[in-house]
Amino acid sequence: MSYSSCAAQGAIDWPLAALIGVPELAGVLVGWRVAQALPTRVLKMALTAALLALAPYLALTA
Repeated sequence: MSYSSCAAQGAIDWPLAALIGVPELAGVLVGWRVAQALPTRVLKMALTAALLALAPYLALTA
């Protein structure tokens, strides 16, 4: 089912889509700016730390 057919059928909750979409777009823009400003090594270390911190949770709840 395509976006246009969902929209035509009224299957999209527009206030909820805006509630999710606007902060998501802001996060993408901020993340892009941060990624451009920081060295690659710092980004790799931050991603590694985040994945290691989440690994036990993912392993125990999966």
